[in-house]
This record gives sequence, C-alpha cells and structure tokens, in this order.
Amino acid sequence: MRLGTGLCQCGEAVETRQHYILKCSLYTDKRQQLRREIGSSNLNMDKIFSPRSPLSPILFHLYNSGALQACETPTSTAFSWIDDLNVLAWGRNIEDAVSAAQQIAPGLEEWSATHHSLFKPSKTLVMRFSPARDRSPDDPKVVLCGEELEFSSALGMLGVTIDKRLTFKEQEHMASRMSKASKVLIGVGLLAKS
Repeated sequence: MRLGTGLCQCGEAVETRQHYILKCSLYTDKRQQLRREIGSSNLNMDKIFSPRSPLSPILFHLYNSGALQACETPTSTAFSWIDDLNVLAWGRNIEDAVSAAQQIAPGLEEWSATHHSLFKPSKTLVMRFSPARDRSPDDPKVVLCGEELEFSSALGMLGVTIDKRLTFKEQEHMASRMSKASKVLIGVGLLAKS
C-alpha cells in the first residue's frame, strides 16, 4: 500500500509524510525541546531532521509503527520502507486470506485517519499466491477505504518485481542494469585492446 496525500492539522497542504516529521509547525516545539535537551553541542539539528539524513528512514519507521502494529495478527504481518507498507495475510484458502486482510483493514484506516496519511486504493496492489487451480473470478476481494481492490499479477517491492507464480521473470530493473553493465564491459574491453 502506498500512502497518499492529506491535509495537515497545521493547515498546510501535504505532499508526503515527510512534512509531518520534518517540516510541520506542530512538531517545531518538539525539535526545540530536543535542541534544549542536547544543549549547546555542535550538532546541526537541521541536518538531523533533513530528508537526506541517515535518521530519516528511522523517523519514518517510528511514524509508521502504528500501522505496522495494526497488521500484526496470527494470520498477518507487515513490513515497510519509507512510504511503502507491505501487508502479508495468509490462510488455508483464498477466503481465509481475504478475511485476514479484511480484519486488519479497519485498524489501518483508523491509523490513516489519525496520522493524516491517506491510503490511495488506486495505488494499492493485492496479490494472491495460490495454485492456479484454486483461483476463480468469483474469489472475494479485499476492500480498503470502501473500494474493492483488484488482484494484480505482479508488484514491485524495493526494486524487485514479484509475480503471482514467484518466477521472478519480470525483472525489468535487473534486465536494464544488466544491459547497461554489458555495454560498459564492452566499452572497457575496447579500451583495453587499444
């Protein structure tokens, strides 16, 4: 699930959750308090709260921890990276798996509302990993924010494309990198011969 845009309590239009952690005027007091606690050290607080800071992924993870906790059940789990939230729900059959996903949807929607990070169903992908003989057009659908989500044949996760049969053949990213590396090697080989 990819988190979308919302409107902050401070009144500003928000493009990313980065606003809440790094720019939002509601958090200015917390940054000032942190400055006072650290004292007059040589730390540059603007660099600590910068999007390029190594702390940024940690801050995003802390911000998203409520969404991750909402997904932890005996039949589901979640993991995230910055603004991507990946939920894994399982069951003995597709109905059980969809039921597990539906059980966590209200918790995610509540977290979304309280954190002003709206889930966009149009950017949300649902994939089922099951034998082809168990698939049917009548399989139940996952509903998020009142919209039924269609099943996808592949999804990307941190640069890796995962397909429903787990063949990993749809690796456009890897194919483009291998093509580029081949061209570089040919160029280096030609330079070595000259």
